[in-house]
Amino acid sequence: MKGVSVHKLRQIAVPKGNVFLAMKATDIGYAGFGEAYFSQIEHGAVKGWKKHNIAVLNIVVPLGKIRFIIYDDRQASDTFGQFKEIILSADSEYKRLTLAPGLWMAFQGLG
Repeated sequence: MKGVSVHKLRQIAVPKGNVFLAMKATDIGYAGFGEAYFSQIEHGAVKGWKKHNIAVLNIVVPLGKIRFIIYDDRQASDTFGQFKEIILSADSEYKRLTLAPGLWMAFQGLG
């Protein structure tokens, strides 16, 4: 989907607890810094729909497993009217989801 990308992230194994890298200024998807916050979602719960019109979103799941559904209602987009599902988890293939402004997103706690 246009404006959606997923980036493999690095985990550093440390005997007393792993280090989860999230983002640095040289990463693809970095669009400056505005704010950072953490969100919790209970297993089975759904949050959405949410849309940011200006901000580029960079989402990392450091604990648990979350299903994201993205919808493109941007009239000028090549992927107008399409949905995309992405699942992120810290346990398997730790990644960062980057969303361009104007995309709708909902998410569900899976674990």
